[in-house]
Amino acid sequence: MLYECVLSIRQEYFENINFQRDLNSLSYAAKCRLFLRDRISNSNNIPAIYKCSYSIRLVCPDYWPVVPIHQIKSKEIGRLLKVSGVVLQVTNVRPRMTVAAYYCESCNERIFVPIDFNVFCPLTTCTSTTCVTSGKKGTLILSYRESKLVMQQMIVIQELPQNIPSGSLPKSLKLVLKNDFVHAIKPGMTITVSGIYTPDSKARGVVKKLFNTIEAVVNVTHVEFPFDDFPNNEDFEKQDFIKEIQRKYPGRMLYEMLAASLAPSIYGHEEIKKTLLLQLVGGTNVNTGDSLKIRGDIHVLLIGDPGIAKSQLLKRINNLYSRSNYTCGKGTSSVGLTASIVRDPLTSELMLEGGAVVLTDKGICCIDEFDKMDEKDRTAIHEVMEQQTVSVSKAGLIATLNARTRILAAANPINSRYNVNRTAVQNIGLPAALLTRFDVVFLVLDTFGDKTADLAMAKHILNLHKGETFSHVGINDINYPIFSTNDFRKIIRATSSVKAYLSPEVVEQIINYYVESRIEEYKRGLDLEELTYITPRTLLSIIRLSQGLAKLRFSSIVETDDVNEAIKLVVASKESVSKRRKATAKTENNKNLRYYQMLKDYSKNLCNEQGWILFDDMLNATQDVINEDIELLIDALVASGEAMWDSIERNKFRFI
Repeated sequence: MLYECVLSIRQEYFENINFQRDLNSLSYAAKCRLFLRDRISNSNNIPAIYKCSYSIRLVCPDYWPVVPIHQIKSKEIGRLLKVSGVVLQVTNVRPRMTVAAYYCESCNERIFVPIDFNVFCPLTTCTSTTCVTSGKKGTLILSYRESKLVMQQMIVIQELPQNIPSGSLPKSLKLVLKNDFVHAIKPGMTITVSGIYTPDSKARGVVKKLFNTIEAVVNVTHVEFPFDDFPNNEDFEKQDFIKEIQRKYPGRMLYEMLAASLAPSIYGHEEIKKTLLLQLVGGTNVNTGDSLKIRGDIHVLLIGDPGIAKSQLLKRINNLYSRSNYTCGKGTSSVGLTASIVRDPLTSELMLEGGAVVLTDKGICCIDEFDKMDEKDRTAIHEVMEQQTVSVSKAGLIATLNARTRILAAANPINSRYNVNRTAVQNIGLPAALLTRFDVVFLVLDTFGDKTADLAMAKHILNLHKGETFSHVGINDINYPIFSTNDFRKIIRATSSVKAYLSPEVVEQIINYYVESRIEEYKRGLDLEELTYITPRTLLSIIRLSQGLAKLRFSSIVETDDVNEAIKLVVASKESVSKRRKATAKTENNKNLRYYQMLKDYSKNLCNEQGWILFDDMLNATQDVINEDIELLIDALVASGEAMWDSIERNKFRFI
């Protein structure tokens, strides 16, 4: 196999050397290093590695396959391989001794000893010619000042989700970084590395026992970032790519094409898809003069009945964005989201390990079943969503971690069905302080009675099961091919370099809309139990969405059309919360009055001496009434103070 060798000169200049040889083991690589060291050595006492100002690194060619972590076997020990994964943990940088320098108190000689392993036994007796000839046993003192040290850092990676076998837990692997690789990798990065798979020794002091199982690590020789779409000549390639995209998709066509390509297999939800697209693009961060920061990241919350593709949308976003995490409901804790305290395996020191939102710094954290999380765990992301930091003060560790993360959450209403007789806050069951932190909140319900919509959705689902793929989208009566996942990622990455700002005309337009909407809500009557009222955070949401639309045009100026589209999405999200309630309020009230009178009539014969009515008896007596509707009606009566449930068991009720 062809090995590419990188010659590092003082960690500043790199030169590629091709060895047309078959290097099947580590031994040949070691011979190459020893050969180069001997060439520059001119002294028997000073090792060549002590004076060597460069090192040899073996890099896997591009055509080499990436070995999944769970497929690494013992036969790979001593071989060069290529692995990829997500960085979970990064230790502190520590110096590693490669050449130990000793000073003899008797003969004043200096002895240099190369160290090729993790542990070594220091010399105590001088072996110089002077001491050996005179018969003295000179005492050696280890001199750290004259020893050769290299910087070393250990990281832990976890295999990518797409590489995990079905029903298996993700495997992790330790990597050792040296010299210029340290400080280059942060938690949450997705990387591909080339390195030599070698055993790791953890011996301390005098070794009395050796175990027959060992732990192996990868000594990294090269690092690459697979999702870097412009690795070489980035500026020139990106500019050419942007010009080509602008030529093919002028105006707002790119916005429509990307929204259609986001999840073509999911029927409908056009406004939601457009909002998620703008979340991927994001707005522009603002640094004020008083050291305050205004985030440009967009947070989105999807609420609705089961079976409306909320989880599928989250999975799609998680696969589209290169730096993202997916977590779910009850399986998520506050420390799993923010940060936890762990011990360094080398020094047993306490250190911080980032959670989901820290690992997705400058990425997206997808949280499914958001309503199933405990309240104390949900409050952990309040600071993350607005200040974009995680403050930790535990076990003597006080730190503030960056969490510049976009939150995409999905939740079900209380009792898994949306009750139109209740307000949005009552249905969702989340505190208003948390709900207002989301820039856009969409309510999607499973509607009944719309034959046209049901027929179109049924055909769409059956076509998917027939094997039909959605490869084209129609815009302005013209069919265009949808973007592939790689092209989609490349466009999103290209927009990250664009900074969009508001023009004076746009500023006046946003101010007028904000003020007029607030006045109109005041005249109509403000209902704090609904999510439709305009707040200062809504104003910021419009700005961020407008900036995202401008970035999709690769423009640094936000135009009027961008603001109009942003306002349209914000209004659509608020109407999704209030429209359903207003449209069905009259019908539901009439039906509830009929049910209420029915309950009153049957309660006269079903109640006991204390006035309690068994819920099962009421269901049996009202066979023509849906069970769910009666329970919801009783809940409404309890909320209004007209009835009460049994406080011990929810199997009987009474009127007050």
